[in-house]
Amino acid sequence: MAQGAPAPLTRVSNRYPPWHRVDMEVYLVHHIHHAAFLDGRPTEHRGEGGDLVWDEQDGDDVELLGVFSSQERADECVESARPLLGFRDEPDCFLVSPQEVDKVQWTEGYVTEPL
Repeated sequence: MAQGAPAPLTRVSNRYPPWHRVDMEVYLVHHIHHAAFLDGRPTEHRGEGGDLVWDEQDGDDVELLGVFSSQERADECVESARPLLGFRDEPDCFLVSPQEVDKVQWTEGYVTEPL
């Protein structure tokens, strides 16, 4: 190699850059605002097992508040949103769900049925 010439480029064998973690997990924070029934029926917030329930066809609104790098940061988001207008009406209707990055969550097709 001639003096002062740039070093030849070396091919990187890894598919991902060194900072990429293959097993990275993020935490999605959603809030569910349950629609009130016009006939006065009570709104169901949780099912028999204690899990949040919602039905967007009945008017329930699901909003993504953010995506966070840790459970702790997701929990901080929930705690800071709870006293805010709208969220304070349903302070226990936050959903934090861990998701693996670069992993397909839906591996099969789907069928749409007419109403």
